[in-house]
Amino acid sequence: MEDYIDLSPWFDEPELKAGISLRNMTGSNGEIRSKLTRELQLPENGMCSAIQTHSNKIEFVKKRLQGQKLDGFISGNKNMVLTIKVADCIPIFLFENKIGLSGLIHSGWRGTVGEITINAVRVIIQNGGDPAHIHAMLGPSICKNHFEVKNDIVAQFPSKYVDSNGDESYRVDLKEMVRAQLISMGVNAGNIYDCELCTYCREDLFFSYRRDKGLKGRMIAMMGWAEKD
Repeated sequence: MEDYIDLSPWFDEPELKAGISLRNMTGSNGEIRSKLTRELQLPENGMCSAIQTHSNKIEFVKKRLQGQKLDGFISGNKNMVLTIKVADCIPIFLFENKIGLSGLIHSGWRGTVGEITINAVRVIIQNGGDPAHIHAMLGPSICKNHFEVKNDIVAQFPSKYVDSNGDESYRVDLKEMVRAQLISMGVNAGNIYDCELCTYCREDLFFSYRRDKGLKGRMIAMMGWAEKD
C-alpha cells in the first residue's frame, strides 16, 4: 500500500515534484520529510520548514530556512524543498511556469480569512512572476460538509461561502474561498485543480484535526525540484 500521494504529474513539468504523506507513513516529522524527499528524488539539504501559526505570512526563500513563524513559502531556487504540515487545512501547491517559481501554502480557516493565498500571489508578482502562468493544486483538506463553525466566527466568512445548518451552526466552503482569491489575483480558473479528497471523510488515508478531536497526527506536504543525475 502506498504511503504517500504523488501529485507531480498534474504540473506537467518532469523535474517538478509534489506530494503528501498518508497516515500510514510512520515516523517523526523529520523522518517523514526524509522519506518523502527520497521517494520524490528531492535534495534533502535544501529543506525549508516553518513554525506554522495559522497566519497569512509568506516568505520568499533563496536558501534553506527553518524554524520561523510563517505559513507559506515561494522560491525560485531549484535546490529548495518546501514543506508544510496539514490535517484539515488546505495545502496549496503553486507553480508559475513562465520563470519557474514554486510555492507551498498552509491555508487553514484563519489563513483563508487572512487571504494568505492572495499574499502568496503578490509575492510571486513581486519576484517577476505572472499570475496568468500560475498553476494551483488544492490538496487534501476538509470538505464543506464537515467544516462547521458557530455564530462566534461565522461573520468572518463572506456569506456566499456559508450555508446554515439551522441549529446555530454553519458549513463553510474554504476551498471555494481560496479558488475565488486565486482568480481575483489573475490566476486562470482552468489552472486551478482541486484534488477533491477530504481529510475528514477519508479516515483510511488522512489525519483530521476535527474528526480525531485534536490528536496530533499530521500529513507532510512537499514540493521541490528533482535532483539531476
